[in-house]
Amino acid sequence: AQTACFLFTSLKDEKVGNYQIDVALLGIEKARFKHVIRPDAELRVETKMIRIRSWLIVFEGRLYLEKRLCCECEFMARIDFK
Repeated sequence: AQTACFLFTSLKDEKVGNYQIDVALLGIEKARFKHVIRPDAELRVETKMIRIRSWLIVFEGRLYLEKRLCCECEFMARIDFK
């Protein structure tokens, strides 16, 4: 969730302009933990924006250890343009 919010704030295009973007994590839903992850594991994080409405963004996230799905969830964030 933190990675997705960070990447979203780094977006720069003509629609955003010179505004500062603040993102706040609002909640996590449908979280499923499928396998244990040990320290020093190399993980692959996949995040997809699935809905955006006004100031609310809904993401879908998956965490993989090698090719094994270890965790998945949906999370919501609020965006503010200043």
